[in-house]
Amino acid sequence: MCGRAGTGEEDRAFYKLSVPKKLAVMFGGPFVNLLIALVLSAVLLVGVGAPALLSQVGSVAECVSSAECTDSDPQGPASQAGLQPGDEIVSWGGNETESWNDVQQAITRGEAAPTDVVIERDGERMTLTVTPVMQERPVVDAEGNPVMDGDDYVTAPVPYVGISPAIGLEKQSLSEAPSYLGNMLWQTAGIIVRLPQQLWNLTSDFVTGQERDQTGIVGIVGVAQVAGQITGADIEGYSGLEKSADLINLLVALNISLFAFNMLPLLPLDGGHIAGALYEGARRQWAKLRGKPDPGPADTARLMPLSYVVAGAFILMTVILVVVDVFNPISLY
Repeated sequence: MCGRAGTGEEDRAFYKLSVPKKLAVMFGGPFVNLLIALVLSAVLLVGVGAPALLSQVGSVAECVSSAECTDSDPQGPASQAGLQPGDEIVSWGGNETESWNDVQQAITRGEAAPTDVVIERDGERMTLTVTPVMQERPVVDAEGNPVMDGDDYVTAPVPYVGISPAIGLEKQSLSEAPSYLGNMLWQTAGIIVRLPQQLWNLTSDFVTGQERDQTGIVGIVGVAQVAGQITGADIEGYSGLEKSADLINLLVALNISLFAFNMLPLLPLDGGHIAGALYEGARRQWAKLRGKPDPGPADTARLMPLSYVVAGAFILMTVILVVVDVFNPISLY
């Protein structure tokens, strides 16, 4: 309806608008999706919290040498000292620990000698003595990534305790919301780039009866299924707060996807109209620089055959995703 005006309103037709007005109109829809995603990201990070490694013990290794302990295996240092899952580590060797990274650094900087560790258990603080042992472990860089030598991990003897962190929700500052949103937008862009290949793999696996990739793409039906599984999950330790965080994150991802898809420079998407308006503006400026008359609005109607192809491709993709989501749905748990 925006392309044609009524009698006496011909000058208000969309194609006669200035380039800035066209850009404002066509960017309005995707911008709302982006704004919703930003607001939801702020609510998630500040109000609920984002998944993070806590300065809390998640598990304790019973022995040093293997996951399945035998009577001949030496007892793990943390287990021997009496550390238990759920213990909040307040300080390690006199160093206050506000995050799991602080705990790791305190252990790494320490020695294989008795170390005082202050913990909080059931609201009560106590001091335990942990004696780490030296063990060959992969060396990590400042960002926590393993250092590689060709195809092999670089190892070195480091103090070993035998604990792993608990994963929980940790509230962030409001300033983290833009970077969080930007990271999700970057990941979504990568998915869109690989979309044809992922769609082909999804269709091929469905036709041949292969197991569906649980980390692959989903359609609107799949999103609803995931939301239902999150809401109805009955898992120990998976509280309503964690469910709320996952549902909000799902809404953020949905709005980011809508924004990214609509910004593709293809008609009939908003991004295609934005590209047409930018082309029109560039053409007018080029004519002005050469002293030529205004060439007038760009005739995007000439690209209608391309619009039909793009619309057909999106309809086909939607049908495939709906069919696969219904007959071979994603299963989170």
